[in-house]
Amino acid sequence: MNLSGVGQKQGLSLAAWPDVDRDLWEGAFAPRSILDEVGSGVGLAVNTRRRLATSYAFWLRWLAETRADELQRPPAVRPTPAMLVAYVDHLVSRVSVASAVLHLRGLQTAFRLLAPEIDWKWVGDIACRLDQRRPPRPNKRARLTAPAEVTAVAIKMIDEALSADSMTAYERAIQLRDGLIIAMLAARPLRRSAMAGLIVGDTFRAQGERYLACIPPTQSKTNIHLEFTLPTNLECYMRHYLAVDRHVLARRPGRRGPRPPSGSFLWLANDGSPMTPNALYKMVVRRMHHLFGKHQTPHLFRDAAATWIAILSPEQVRMTRSILGHSQLRTSERHYNHAHMMEAGRRFQGVIEKLREG
Repeated sequence: MNLSGVGQKQGLSLAAWPDVDRDLWEGAFAPRSILDEVGSGVGLAVNTRRRLATSYAFWLRWLAETRADELQRPPAVRPTPAMLVAYVDHLVSRVSVASAVLHLRGLQTAFRLLAPEIDWKWVGDIACRLDQRRPPRPNKRARLTAPAEVTAVAIKMIDEALSADSMTAYERAIQLRDGLIIAMLAARPLRRSAMAGLIVGDTFRAQGERYLACIPPTQSKTNIHLEFTLPTNLECYMRHYLAVDRHVLARRPGRRGPRPPSGSFLWLANDGSPMTPNALYKMVVRRMHHLFGKHQTPHLFRDAAATWIAILSPEQVRMTRSILGHSQLRTSERHYNHAHMMEAGRRFQGVIEKLREG
């Protein structure tokens, strides 16, 4: 979610928050006993905390710019339906409705953290009504590609890079890196922040002839430990990337002056700096559109994995929870139902075709 167009380029910094807001916010994440209040944020992942803080920071900036006197009042009594509607008008004049909805839902959670004793359901109701104004969403099912097909095309893309005499070492490194990322997403669809955050020798390391990814709870959205081995058909390509291509990228001079140090990040961007989650997202969308003619985001790899498991091995649908790192099975079961809808549609179409032939 990009809210860089809301007000200033940044929300109100934590240091500039009213003292009471800052104290309540920090207290929401302080370690507590088993008798914690419902609104405690102790169990939230770091990235989730950061996202919620961003939503609340933009809310505070808007108050500071339009209703500064409100900052003198306790956080729990500031929001009113009329005030939030005005804030929504401000948001949708600067960002998409989808981004505004996400922001409002994050703001609702932030309100719950600061004042768990209050029922903030009405904020979610406003977000739901705003969501109804969103333009029709594209058919997600039509954008899914079978993981096996994606893997085959990605490996072909890597092999072409390795055998192309017309490519420079730099061009070869970029294509191999991109193909390897796409093949890994097809086999183990991590969220883009986790994929971009892999560290060689730490969260991604060699274990004998194999490669192992271990992502601690603090770096996963659902606050659980994630672990998987790299598929054997990708091991030789990973060895080549680490021995050759990653070094080619690391030596690349920055295009905009000094670049952030690459350190031990597994994935390096075209200028040799660590590949950010946003850069990884853009690369995957661009490559998938070129390879398959579809707008398939990194997150859709997760949908595709769960859907094809449910179609090909419905008795193993519970495995989806482990593959996707879901904390609750009901999230995975939504994909199971999704897959059955797709399969039912195919069978129905088959009946129609037989009737036409008859």
